[in-house]
Formats: sequence, C-alpha cells, structure tokens
Amino acid sequence: VKAPLCLLVGDSFVPQPAAERMIGAVGNDGKKFRTVEAVVDSGAVDSVVPPGFFSSAVTPSPMSRGGRTYRAANGSRIENLGQQRVDFTTAQGHKCGIALQVAQVEHPLISVAHLAASGNTAELGAAGCRIVYNTTGREIRLLRRVGVYILQMRVPQASPFARPGP
Repeated sequence: VKAPLCLLVGDSFVPQPAAERMIGAVGNDGKKFRTVEAVVDSGAVDSVVPPGFFSSAVTPSPMSRGGRTYRAANGSRIENLGQQRVDFTTAQGHKCGIALQVAQVEHPLISVAHLAASGNTAELGAAGCRIVYNTTGREIRLLRRVGVYILQMRVPQASPFARPGP
C-alpha cells in the first residue's frame, strides 16, 4: 500500500552544493529508477508536470474537460491537458503518490496550495524546509538550492517495451 504524499516521514537529507546540480534535474540511478526534482512552488495553483515527462497514463481532469486554462507569470494562457498519477519514493525511502496536472510547463511543480488542501503544512525557511502532514506530524525534508525548494522523486523507469500514456 502506497502512502499518499501527505503521509511522509523523513530523516535529514544532505543536499549537494548548488553549483553541482541544476534545478529540476533528472538523474538515472540505475536501470529501474530515475530521480526527478520537482520545484515546490508557493505561487502555483496546481501541481503540474510537462507532457510526456512521466510514463503513467494521462486521464481527463475536471479542468481539462471544462476547457479551463492556467495563467503563466507573463500573463499567457497554459492549457490543462489532463492529469496523471505518479507513484514515487522519497529520498528517505517513503513510497508515495500524487496526482499531477499535465500542462506545457518547463519542469514539474508541486503546489504549496495543493499540499495545504491535502492537509499538509509546507515549511520553507532558510535553515530548513519540509512538508509536514498535519494529522500525524510525519514529514519529508526538501532540498533548498539557489533559493528554490525541491522535492526529489525516485520514479520507476518505463520499460523500453511499455507504451507511454497519451
């Protein structure tokens, strides 16, 4: 049974120096998994991911069925293309899952508003950053790099024979 994102527990995580890693990087830690960095964004209304970034199936969401769009920081419209469920493991080894909206963004974004609506508190400070599930107090530590907060997600690699979602 996979715990939802709101049921995380964590130990401290030692981040790599900022100069060594890019924001939103994707790394391959073997043939079975890849590590994806999602930016935790206090200005995002939804948690979003670029199309084709994950191999899970994209399904219609209430927003995509209604033809609603997001508005980018520059004022342009961004279409909601549906949603996909992403199962992942945290840097601390916790199994989690999250529903992400699919949209033409540069890299995965985890919305603080989405976290709060799911019963979490996001603590984003200079000394430490974490997501805490309010009911249990369980937490996951985030990285802080160049003033940006990052959730590391270890996701299963798609089989070369698997058919990606639409």
